[in-house]
Amino acid sequence: MIQREEIIREIENPKALEKMYIQNKNEFKVLLKEVYEEFPDSQVLEVWYYRLFLEEQKSKTRLILNKGFTIMLLLAILSGVVSRFIYYLVSQHNVSEINFLFGVVPFIGVLFLIEHPLPKKSLAIIGSVLLLIIVYFNILPNEYSDRIVITYLHLPVLLWVMLGYIFVSKDFKNEHQTRAYLKFNGEFLLIYVFIAIAGGVLSLVTMLLFSFINLDIYQFYFENIVLVGIASLAVFTSYLVLHDLKIAKHILPLLAKIFGPLFLMTLLLFLLSIVFTASNPFIDRDFLLLFNVILVLVLGVTVFSVIERSENAEKDFFDYVNIGMLITALIINIIALSAIIFRLTTYGITPNRVAVILMNIIVFVHLLLITIPYFKLIFRGGTIEDVGRAITKYIFVYGIWAATVILLFPVLF
Repeated sequence: MIQREEIIREIENPKALEKMYIQNKNEFKVLLKEVYEEFPDSQVLEVWYYRLFLEEQKSKTRLILNKGFTIMLLLAILSGVVSRFIYYLVSQHNVSEINFLFGVVPFIGVLFLIEHPLPKKSLAIIGSVLLLIIVYFNILPNEYSDRIVITYLHLPVLLWVMLGYIFVSKDFKNEHQTRAYLKFNGEFLLIYVFIAIAGGVLSLVTMLLFSFINLDIYQFYFENIVLVGIASLAVFTSYLVLHDLKIAKHILPLLAKIFGPLFLMTLLLFLLSIVFTASNPFIDRDFLLLFNVILVLVLGVTVFSVIERSENAEKDFFDYVNIGMLITALIINIIALSAIIFRLTTYGITPNRVAVILMNIIVFVHLLLITIPYFKLIFRGGTIEDVGRAITKYIFVYGIWAATVILLFPVLF
């Protein structure tokens, strides 16, 4: 297995780089792109970059002629059509809204498979599992009881891990590929939101224009344009990120540095406000829910900040911000766990309480596993690779947990 630091160490040694490339072409290609973005002034890496990615660079200037773009366009249209059909079934109360996920996720998965092909056996397993999931969720009662809602909430997590399994070519042990998947998610969210905002403005202007001639197109426009666009945009955005168009490459690290300190300040003020306002998450259910939402946000912001950090960067202010967020998140997690245990022992067992307490334990362990190597990085000479490894090697745990909830909660409760 080629290591990123090997490429950096041999950055001006063409012979050594050639040996690494022969050893594992796919892995070398992924790592070289990352290293070249970090050392763009290296002429040796520049030659390698254009050697490996020249065709991709050309394709960026003529996307419409690209076979991959045509396939993506077809998948995007299919995703929109399927989502529109699901909307019809939902409006007739034949299926639940959770099925909208099946109008988008499989098509993104096909895009991943085009970029990261898998053996036929793995494809058969993934296809079978997805089919079983679709059937399973459509034989569940079409209701909104606690046990069903909890099951619905865990489906996106399971599907996210399944997409990650395809993206990393079924190898979650490959730290670099897993980091690339996490980066993909950050870039996807940013680009999707930007395009969706632009689409929202266009939709508003369109409806206003038609209102001037006394035509109410809201329902038609929502059902046939907005809904289809939301689904199709997810596929289109995935294609943009997969083809490394660098739309978000420079924005994402900047956002991480801007919002990291602001988020830490907000968390500290939030904890102080709890003391001064005498708010009690042990009693107030909504306040406890807010605690858990904040916990997930902190985990997401911290993970994103870490994966955007250069492995060779010197320790700086933002590392202290990250460790501050991690410690604050652990404090919030401990409070949340205590509150959930109190409610569990006082008010009895419910699906929500069992799910939340187990989820908090899983997140707490993950935060702890990230905090320990990060603390070593800042104070004891550890490496950012250890932090990254703590992040990436835990992802499959969320998939196992989501699958457990989906399978057992409807039966147990």
